[in-house]
Amino acid sequence: MKNRYGDSLVAMLSDYQRAVLTELGVMCWQSQQQAATDLNVSSEQAKRTSSHAVPHATEINKAAVQSKALEKLSQLKQKQESVSYTDQVICLFDLAEPLPILVLDILTAMGLESMPKLQLTTEQVKQAKDYALCWSISDKTLSLSANKLMTPAIQILSDGKLKKQLWRLIQQMPNAAT
Repeated sequence: MKNRYGDSLVAMLSDYQRAVLTELGVMCWQSQQQAATDLNVSSEQAKRTSSHAVPHATEINKAAVQSKALEKLSQLKQKQESVSYTDQVICLFDLAEPLPILVLDILTAMGLESMPKLQLTTEQVKQAKDYALCWSISDKTLSLSANKLMTPAIQILSDGKLKKQLWRLIQQMPNAAT
């Protein structure tokens, strides 16, 4: 496989890139003719190096670089950065000022009216932890579990049936204000 300049794409990958692709299960390949050409070129380069050079040192070095790259990649996979939002209400909708009265009523019923409200994106919420409540908007779903509230849009939520369902969910919550 070649790029528009006629260079082998496999040869253009760094050792780290190859290691990342290998870790992801993507195998790099090249034609047998290109592999033979690459082998001839590297053997010619080896002949040109000084006589004191250790044979196959580049292979050992490549293996070390690849193992370091794989180690770093596995560390990055394990390390998930999380951001603490202790005693804050996270909202995945526009927090226009002033807040609608229905939003304030819901937060008051849950005992969260005095906590700071913060608008985040979905990606930011994935990294969030220790928040008092995460309120997201869905099409028609209405649910409350642990510290996650999912409701339809505020305009739709003013419907009597949905509001009644929401108040029941809030009252079943152990730390709701009474």
